[in-house]
Amino acid sequence: MAVLTGEEVVSGVAINIRAAFTTTELKAIYKDTPLQNIKKPYAFIHQINAEHLNEMRGRAEHNFMIDVRVHPEDTQTNIQTWARATATKMLEALNIITVSGQSVKSRGIEWKVEDNVLHVITRYAYKVIHVEEPIPDMETLLYGDHIK
Repeated sequence: MAVLTGEEVVSGVAINIRAAFTTTELKAIYKDTPLQNIKKPYAFIHQINAEHLNEMRGRAEHNFMIDVRVHPEDTQTNIQTWARATATKMLEALNIITVSGQSVKSRGIEWKVEDNVLHVITRYAYKVIHVEEPIPDMETLLYGDHIK
């Protein structure tokens, strides 16, 4: 069985953002910290937290908290108006993502502006089942003549 990872959640977020925004609205979407040649406006997807909660009978819940940081053009003057419009589109894009072929609904989305950067923070939780390999049955042991 494939192990679900935070990378799949981040990829699901990136796919939805790219589908919702034009290349004029967001020139680039980064899943890793860009080192140089940053094209603004851009989004950076940052996994803040991941949690694995064990349940009974091999079941568990995976929780991921994702921060999508959206950086505007340097010439952007109406940051609050831009942030409200961008956040509204982000809410729609991040509400439901696809992870391993399954739809996962966000448990909550919030947004805020800090230092002229829009932060859209969302949480995803999904159930997983750990399937163990079956233990083979023991073979029949026959005792021979050497028992005393």
